[in-house]
Amino acid sequence: MKTIISHSLFDMPVIKTGDPNILENALSFFIRKGVKNTSMQEVALKSGMSRKKLYNLFINKERLVIALVENIIFKSEQFLSVCPGNSPDAAVEMNNIFSYIKRTIDFLPPLLCREIKRYYPNAWQLVYEFREKKLEPFILQNFKRGIAEYLYQSEFNKEVACWLYFWQLQIAIEDPSLNKERRHQLIDNINNCLLKGILKSRPF
Repeated sequence: MKTIISHSLFDMPVIKTGDPNILENALSFFIRKGVKNTSMQEVALKSGMSRKKLYNLFINKERLVIALVENIIFKSEQFLSVCPGNSPDAAVEMNNIFSYIKRTIDFLPPLLCREIKRYYPNAWQLVYEFREKKLEPFILQNFKRGIAEYLYQSEFNKEVACWLYFWQLQIAIEDPSLNKERRHQLIDNINNCLLKGILKSRPF
C-alpha cells in the first residue's frame, strides 16, 4: 500500500510566521517540559539568538504557540492536497490519512495538546477550525470517492459516520489514563471500525 507520510513536520518551508528552527526548538522544549514550564529565554538560547530578538519575532509565548500550530496545520494541509493523487483508490487514501493522523498524534503528546487547549485557546481554535473546515470535508469527500469507485456501501449516513469517527478519536487523544501503547491500539481499532464498516466485501 502506498503511503505518503512525512517523517517530520518541519521538513517543508513555513508560509506563515516563524522560522522552522525556532519552532522545532520550541516544540522540543514543550514536549519535554510543557508549554507553561518553558521560558522564552530557553527557546532563544537553543535557537542561537538573544531573548530580545526572539521577542521581536514573537511578542509573547502565545504568539510562538500560535505560529507552531500554524506550521503544523500548514504541513497537514499540504498532505491533504497531495494525498488523493497519491492514493490509487479511496480505501488507500483513507488508510493514508489514518497513518498521518496517528503519526501526528505520536508527535504531539496528549498532555501538550491539553495544555495548549487550556492555556492558549486562540491557538487551539486554529486546530478546531482545521478539523471542521479541512479534515472533516476531506473525510466526507473520501466517502464520495469510495462510493463512486464501488468500494464503499452507498447507504450509510456520511455526516454521522464522520462525526462519530472524530468524537471517538478525540476521546483517544484526550484520555489521560491511556499509555502510548493503549492509545495506539484504540486509534487502530477506531480506524478499522470506520473503514471496515463502510467497505463492501473486500479482502484486506
